[in-house]
Amino acid sequence: MANREIIPVIDLGPYLAGDPGATQRTAEEFHFALTEIGFYFIVNHGVASEQIHTAFREAARFHALPLEKKLEVKLDRHNVGYLPMPRRIDSFGPTAVELDDGTRRPRPDNQLRTDCRLHAPRLPERAATARSSADIT
Repeated sequence: MANREIIPVIDLGPYLAGDPGATQRTAEEFHFALTEIGFYFIVNHGVASEQIHTAFREAARFHALPLEKKLEVKLDRHNVGYLPMPRRIDSFGPTAVELDDGTRRPRPDNQLRTDCRLHAPRLPERAATARSSADIT
């Protein structure tokens, strides 16, 4: 059974090389990553490092622009465009309930959805484990 405490690393090399059984194995790895974890890293994907670094540089350059300039890049019907972060980020996330006065509070424990990974209580120790589980350059 795959480890549910780390972000999976999916190797596309065998799939891209056409290895027998690689399509099924890769599909199973993606299925696990997307249904159980919610994140994944991909290695041996064939995209040149320089192209990846250029994309990150361009993203950083865009996000360094004034808000007015970023807002000029409107969201289209495919959700491609700029969507600003809300001014107030609610630390309770999807486990919160909205009260009559407009405030949000954590749900009582008996209302937490533990059957859905992204609705489970936050576990900071998992984030630290995930960060140390893959060497990202």
